[in-house]
Amino acid sequence: MIVKTITSKNIIDEKTRLDCSPYMTAAFEARAAIVNLNIKKQPLGDISSLYKGKQLKRIFVDKDNGVGFLNTSNMLHMHLFNLPYLSSEIANTDKKCFVKKRDILVSAAGSIGRMSYISGDMENLFACGDIIKVTIDDSKVLPGYVYALMNGKFGKPIIQMGTYGSIIQHLDVKDLARFSVPIVSKNIESQVNELMEKSIKLYEDSSELLSDLVRRIDAPYHEELASDAKYTVIKSTDLLKRFDVTFHDPRVEILKRAIKNNRHMTIGDFCDSTFLPGIFKRIHIDDINYGAEYFTGASLFCKEPEAKGILSKTTSKYDDVLLKYGTVLVQAFGQKGGLTGRPVWVGRNLDNKTTTHMLVRLYANDSVKAAFLYAFLLSDTSYKQVAALTYGGSIPHFDENIIKDVLIPFELGSKEIEAIGEISLKALEMRDNAQSYERQAIKLVEDAIEAAAPKH
Repeated sequence: MIVKTITSKNIIDEKTRLDCSPYMTAAFEARAAIVNLNIKKQPLGDISSLYKGKQLKRIFVDKDNGVGFLNTSNMLHMHLFNLPYLSSEIANTDKKCFVKKRDILVSAAGSIGRMSYISGDMENLFACGDIIKVTIDDSKVLPGYVYALMNGKFGKPIIQMGTYGSIIQHLDVKDLARFSVPIVSKNIESQVNELMEKSIKLYEDSSELLSDLVRRIDAPYHEELASDAKYTVIKSTDLLKRFDVTFHDPRVEILKRAIKNNRHMTIGDFCDSTFLPGIFKRIHIDDINYGAEYFTGASLFCKEPEAKGILSKTTSKYDDVLLKYGTVLVQAFGQKGGLTGRPVWVGRNLDNKTTTHMLVRLYANDSVKAAFLYAFLLSDTSYKQVAALTYGGSIPHFDENIIKDVLIPFELGSKEIEAIGEISLKALEMRDNAQSYERQAIKLVEDAIEAAAPKH
């Protein structure tokens, strides 16, 4: 339980709000720090245009007839290969929802205050009505600086402070427009913006490289991946392993037959080992010296994963859930069409962190091979096979033994695996560097605000 003492003045300042959310975060301290700065400050509404879209009817269509649709979850994702596509006809009724490079997206419903800085590979996607789109006037303030401020410890708590609602929380455009933007110095502003420019450029280049690799892997099976077969004929002996319809999906059977007609191997052949930790009781602590940051499965798919506390080293399966560089994780639990079957790369920024037991760990004997495996798992050739493996009613899932049977359409030790792996590893290192630049930008803003604070 969290207990905090507030004054009557605090309640008056918050327009007599009596719900807990404005008072139980670090927002008071953050706002006081900004208010006390003896420097120029401007409301966000004066240096930008803010727009929250209409609540449109969501009719999803195929890629050729729609536009990529961003919601409050997938706007944070590292990869946008599996976006839903909103009907173009519906999207065009609210054209202000199309995003542009360097826009700042802020989630305004559900988990309030989560943010995304739009890179070139996200341009012209459609932001849903639960997202506030902030377009900064760069003649007044540079957008990268504003994003780093808003997404740091002096911004996010204040933004989250403005939420209202009991069951589904919301953030209002008017509240966000009042957010105060301090300009510590033009030099700091330029440095921070330059770091953010480097970050989004690396994200763009990384996304382009990985997209090219995915197209390269899927290209030989274009017809099979586009199949809409409704039935298939299987042998009675095939039913001895699995009797459920999903496992014998005719479209997947067509794809697997095509792969088997050429040189191929399985994930089991390719990996040194596969592992799925068992269920364990999480012991959370406050001191990082006695544990490691803990991430939920969903957060690992974000550009900037957000830790959910610190997991104690005394946790029973601590070593099993400790992440090591070069491991490929695959989401093993979840609903069809969600994150199940999607991969996560353990790069420098996740090394020696911990995560949930709900991801299969795939280990290869070197980083180039592991990077190839990651690129393959991004492809539809992989995803369609993995999606057919799940079983269970309430929470569909698969285990480490079943995923070993997924077919890889390359020969073990081939030069093509090495070539794809090297490009994939380069792209993944770019992504790690992009994360580092963003963190540096946020830290630079925070340090500058603390340095500019009045000395008492």
